[in-house]
Amino acid sequence: MTPIRHGLGRRSVQRVRVTVLLGTLGLLTGCAGTTALSASMARDGSLRVDAPDDPSYDYKVTIATVWDVGFDTRKQSDRVLAIRGYLQEACPTVTVVSEQFLRTADGPLGGERGLYVTKVKCDRAGS
Repeated sequence: MTPIRHGLGRRSVQRVRVTVLLGTLGLLTGCAGTTALSASMARDGSLRVDAPDDPSYDYKVTIATVWDVGFDTRKQSDRVLAIRGYLQEACPTVTVVSEQFLRTADGPLGGERGLYVTKVKCDRAGS
């Protein structure tokens, strides 16, 4: 095998390759779109949609605290993106009516873990 020149050892090259691979995977994850992310969250139970308890809203959406590259359910904007991605066919425009955080545990790095219960109203006039 030809020795690596310019002061980079074999370990350094391996680290660079791993970093590039992880960066590429992160970009691909971000490009997957909110529809795919929402569907994945629904499959693993991190996102659940229920019927309303009263007529003041259309859907009750429960989202667990999860983090992924470029996505954090602790941010309301990310939760709304997930809701829009999941309900896009049935609900073209989502308006948050109310939201409540139900704490379930402390996270491993000191943050709270829990569930966000979000009641949303749809504007079906755009359909």
